[in-house]
Amino acid sequence: MSVLRTIGTRCAAAIIAVGVGSTALAGSPALAGTAADVPQSFSADSGDACRLGAARGTLVWHQPPVGRTVDGTATVSDRLPSPGCGDDGRHTVLVLTARAGGEAVDQEVLEADNGQRAYRFTLSAPVQVAEVVVRICRRGPAGSYCGAAQTLPAPIFMTDASAV
Repeated sequence: MSVLRTIGTRCAAAIIAVGVGSTALAGSPALAGTAADVPQSFSADSGDACRLGAARGTLVWHQPPVGRTVDGTATVSDRLPSPGCGDDGRHTVLVLTARAGGEAVDQEVLEADNGQRAYRFTLSAPVQVAEVVVRICRRGPAGSYCGAAQTLPAPIFMTDASAV
């Protein structure tokens, strides 16, 4: 075994040891080691000054070959009017889009109107899900608008450190 191969294997093992059990930074893939399921938290809002729409939740990524599904929970909030922020007649929609190969492969749309709703959801695909895009929108007769989309990449599953 070459020196570079030995160093590479040791570095990969160290990365796995450090990555397992740590929380991924938003927008960066989690290093999953050999864990079967990897939870990833998310939060999003409507992007308006009053933050009338918001959601929080957790995606649960499954290690291949089960990785064709991402389960999760989410709470969608459509806030009641507050001082300086009246009722705009819109409701809040959380859009979760599973993507693989640069294409949408599944989508869930979860709604709340003047309150909070808790959901369980499953995104699935005929292939490994590469990322989930999370976005909050406000929809109604007066028109629609959305906050910034967030892309949450699938964790990197390392099942054999010697293969690195």
